[in-house]
Amino acid sequence: GPFAFADPARVNAILADAGWHDIALLPLPFKMVVGEGEDPVGSAVHFNLRIGPAARLIREAGPVAEAAAPGLLRAALQPYLADGQIGLPGAVWLVTARA
Repeated sequence: GPFAFADPARVNAILADAGWHDIALLPLPFKMVVGEGEDPVGSAVHFNLRIGPAARLIREAGPVAEAAAPGLLRAALQPYLADGQIGLPGAVWLVTARA
């Protein structure tokens, strides 16, 4: 999944075990915009109901969860509204190593 390599020690160990050295991991934080436009929160709710792990779990949970999800998502996403966007904290690693 998207978080399989979130632990830098795990990434380092995998590369070292494969024979790589001079391993460096540089975190690159960013804001992942999931909603914008005239209704950024509504846009973010729609986005999260359409794709990603939340969408799948909500669909699998059945009609009661599907009915409750938009309101719950709206409340959870509202605190991330700034400058007309819903921006969630994200990060990736820039990994370099030598063979």
